[in-house]
Amino acid sequence: MCFTNDYILSLQQKNIFVKHKNTSLGKNMAFNIQNIITDISKSGIAKESHFQIEVTLPRVLGGGLNRKLSFRAERSSLPGRALMSVDNHRGIPGPIQKIPYASMYQLIDVTFLCNERLEEKELFEKWMDAITGTHRVNSEDPENSSKVYNIGYYDDIKGTIDIKQFNETGLMVYHVKCLESYPLQIAPLSLSWESDQLHRLNISFAYRYYQLGKVYTQTKQESQARRQQESVQVPL
Repeated sequence: MCFTNDYILSLQQKNIFVKHKNTSLGKNMAFNIQNIITDISKSGIAKESHFQIEVTLPRVLGGGLNRKLSFRAERSSLPGRALMSVDNHRGIPGPIQKIPYASMYQLIDVTFLCNERLEEKELFEKWMDAITGTHRVNSEDPENSSKVYNIGYYDDIKGTIDIKQFNETGLMVYHVKCLESYPLQIAPLSLSWESDQLHRLNISFAYRYYQLGKVYTQTKQESQARRQQESVQVPL
């Protein structure tokens, strides 16, 4: 909770007093910094660094959770989505009405730290080989063989990406499962004699949709400890 306490302290050091005018009540409504401090002390603040990525490989690569990738996942994001819509002109002048009809799920980018043998890159290359054919590694002449361009079966190449968010005490508070995932793009790795930077491999994953997974539920003892912590007054 050190981050939260530091943030609260920074708020205490600012003399903030904001007034919002509520026209429906015809009077000014005010709140002070104590309201913000109370809410942050009660609910905490989520941090970008408290996450874990879990990649479940497709059936064609043996399936199962690849724990090494979890250790190497340096950066990612929680998935977003948008609504697809059609314009309804209604046959009359005036603003166009947008009618939503389906969800559109955005790609997930995950950055992995590569080991010295670039095994992470090779794994995702093999995953793509299973999708679009083995012409990358097949010894046959691609010009004379159509087999190296055979497309894999969808059920064999789909995996799952689990993204988990944790709180300051290490408890999982948010869990998203990206279903029917597969790598859509492997970003190039830069090379330079002048550089001493680490190889960071960026993979863009496509998926059909995401679902909320199970999250941790506090025990009775932990809830009581939390309430005791909240009862401590933060001096202004």
